[in-house]
Amino acid sequence: MKTNSPKTFRLTPDASLTVDVAMGGRDPRMVRFEGRRKVYVLPLEKLRPSIRIAHRQKSALNVPERIILDHELVLILAGTGALSFGSNAVVFKAHDLLFIPPFERHTFVSAPGSGEHIAVHFDLAAQFPAFSTRLPRRLPYQVQFAHGLSLPRHSVLRPGDPVNSWLNNIVTLFACGEPLARLQADALLLNVLARLFKGQAAGAPNAIDSALHVRITQALDFLEANLVRRLTPADLARAAGLSSSHFSRVFRRWTGFPPGEYVLRRRVEEARKLLGDVRLSIKEVAARSGFADPYYFSKVFRRIDGLPPTHFRQALLIGHP
Repeated sequence: MKTNSPKTFRLTPDASLTVDVAMGGRDPRMVRFEGRRKVYVLPLEKLRPSIRIAHRQKSALNVPERIILDHELVLILAGTGALSFGSNAVVFKAHDLLFIPPFERHTFVSAPGSGEHIAVHFDLAAQFPAFSTRLPRRLPYQVQFAHGLSLPRHSVLRPGDPVNSWLNNIVTLFACGEPLARLQADALLLNVLARLFKGQAAGAPNAIDSALHVRITQALDFLEANLVRRLTPADLARAAGLSSSHFSRVFRRWTGFPPGEYVLRRRVEEARKLLGDVRLSIKEVAARSGFADPYYFSKVFRRIDGLPPTHFRQALLIGHP
């Protein structure tokens, strides 16, 4: 009787846990959750990458079909080959940067000859998913970015692009093993991700099509024009010409927040500006930023900024006459 090869977990040379799906093996979590993986919407202000492993390796990049449980960037320093996701393949060469998201089957096949690459495995933020050293316990998930942004699977870097030096420095800092060096490495990775985002057309819709992008823009314009009025998610949905349920899903995908929470955060942003004017009382600042109740304003401000508006004003005015 023919039996399938046992499903195994193995550590790759970069010490990142992967699921071996070669020779018929399949991760049972993928079978159970395929098509309904957990989706996290990550606002950019919550992007705080944490590196799990970073290394440089001199060898041809040949990796059988696998699934990784975190995110990975691979900078090709030498050699050529192809990265395949199912039937889709990306041909790579020196100075190319590749991005592999979690829980997607892929393979690397390099042309004969020498090769060299840098690999960096990381989580995007502490709660996306919750950071844990116990990777095998993770269930299939996907991280989407607000504002329609995404990390490109394949980027061609110019020789002078700072991403090259940043990734090289990440490897050096991570190898130190010291907390400060690891912190610096995480900061450099944030620079890398920000540059990849910046490479996209500003505000260009990605996961949301152009028609829906226009509707979300209509809702945001309506919000700006009526910030001090009493607003509900239903008001914004009507401005967008969408049903409340559909609008809520699309809006959160675009901004990273539910409509009601986004309105509060936008009002707090306005309040921060007004708090710099000492002629305005806290009650007046609350009213001018859309909060009818100054006590509720202070509660929301503290939840979002971590300190009450009076303390924010004091810190803002330090050194001012």
